[in-house]
Parts: sequence; C-alpha cells; structure tokens
Amino acid sequence: MNQKLLGCLVLLGTYSIVTLALYSFKFALVNETISYYWSAVLLLPVILWLWALVAWCEAEMLSNAKREW
Repeated sequence: MNQKLLGCLVLLGTYSIVTLALYSFKFALVNETISYYWSAVLLLPVILWLWALVAWCEAEMLSNAKREW
C-alpha cells in the first residue's frame, strides 16, 4: 500500500470519528448530565496535547541547562 493511499485512509478515518463524535454530541445536548460528560470527552485530546507540549518544552529547556557544581 503506498503512502498516499494510507494517508487518505487515515484522514478519512479521523474525519469519520470526529463527525460521529459531533453528531452524537448534538443528540446528547438534550440531557444536561450527558452533555457535561461529552464536553469532557471532547476536550480530553486537547488537554493531553497541551500537557505533552508543556512537558516537551520543559524537557528541551532543561536539556540545555548547564549544571554548575
């Protein structure tokens, strides 16, 4: 399987997952409890990405620090 076809399949899978999540979130807005938990589920990837970004920035900054004993 070539790279272009594989990339298109991954992109199609990602778009289908996001579409399904947003479509189900639309129906979850009727119930307040379900919409509260769906908001947390939809924000979880953003929170994890920011956490990884901050950890990476800290690791880059500390790797360049000089230790003076």
